[in-house]
Amino acid sequence: VSAGCCILIFISNVAVLFLLERMEYAASEREQLLMLNQQIQLQSKNMTSASELYSAQRKKVHDFRAHLNILNRLMKNQEYSAAEEYLEKITEQQTDRLFLVNTHHPILDALFNTKAAEATQKKISIDFEVNDLSNLPFDVSDMVVLLSNLLDNAIEACQQYDKGDKAIHVMAVAQQDFFISVRNTSEPVVIISGSIPTTKPEPQMHGFGLANIRLILEKYSGEYTMFYENGWFQFTADIPFTPIS
Repeated sequence: VSAGCCILIFISNVAVLFLLERMEYAASEREQLLMLNQQIQLQSKNMTSASELYSAQRKKVHDFRAHLNILNRLMKNQEYSAAEEYLEKITEQQTDRLFLVNTHHPILDALFNTKAAEATQKKISIDFEVNDLSNLPFDVSDMVVLLSNLLDNAIEACQQYDKGDKAIHVMAVAQQDFFISVRNTSEPVVIISGSIPTTKPEPQMHGFGLANIRLILEKYSGEYTMFYENGWFQFTADIPFTPIS
């Protein structure tokens, strides 16, 4: 009887361990699916925004040509006062700048300018310090996810900030490596072991933005740091062009 009980207990323990392992595997799979779904939604959103920006730019170019034709006709007819009045009128209408950033990388330019337009619409001041990024040796989809998450986090933090002007400063510079820095006004942030605990409802459904950022940086042997000080939050990352073995 004792031997039978021991065998049953052993089998039960093995079954429990197996079930626990399967549960852990299922939870890991679920988390990966959630992260993948977030990346897909993020890329879809960015593609939609970039498409809208491109369409808006095409309309601006079309309108600009029409304005030039009218001004040309007025000048040829020596209607200088009308031309001056018309020029002042269309100048007043051109208050928005569609393209703030030029990195010579068409996809990153579309991303940066889309996020700039989004921030501007939300009354957030945003500026960029960039150089030529046309030769970045990384998968462009990884860079889109990385930079999108950083900029989305900065915009969201600025929206929650109510102690003064809202601002974002972005630096993306390629030299011996790829240096990224996003600095933004923010409410106080608690940073624990390189993570920021979410305060949103259903926390298991959130917090993947920073996780995605870390995964991409790990993929390319990148290092990062983040800190909060005097109303400003800053995330800085450095990715070597040649992965560290």
